[in-house]
Amino acid sequence: MISQKVESVVELLKYFGRPTEPLPEAVDLGAVKLVRSNKGDVFYCVTAKSCSCPSAIYRPGQCKHQRKYFPGPKKSQAEIEKESDEELARLHKAKWAGGFNGPVDPGTIKAKTEGPGTSNLANIIDAYAPLTTEEEIRHWQKKVKQDQEA
Repeated sequence: MISQKVESVVELLKYFGRPTEPLPEAVDLGAVKLVRSNKGDVFYCVTAKSCSCPSAIYRPGQCKHQRKYFPGPKKSQAEIEKESDEELARLHKAKWAGGFNGPVDPGTIKAKTEGPGTSNLANIIDAYAPLTTEEEIRHWQKKVKQDQEA
């Protein structure tokens, strides 16, 4: 959802034949409400599930606009925390090679072997070779070999 310029909302009100003076605090479009910011420079797009205001970025589902214009059943603190945890989990999914959340010391993981002499570690090193010095690559390759022999 994107916040709208005041000029855009004025044009929308004119199109619908609604008064533009004084500029309303909120424009009801059914499932979407356009709510003027405190500074009055933009209108936030507000629905029951989202809002384009800056607060909604940091507190999804809890901004004052959603609570005011879409007052649903009150959520318990446990429900709010669960939703926050789920949102954090969604945002922090592993995106590095091998399914890890960042650089990993190969000595701390048990790599599954994909065949004789290969491991997930080799794939991680290959994926980040441009970010790794030749000396580091040799060190980790030696470490993998030692781990496989052990």
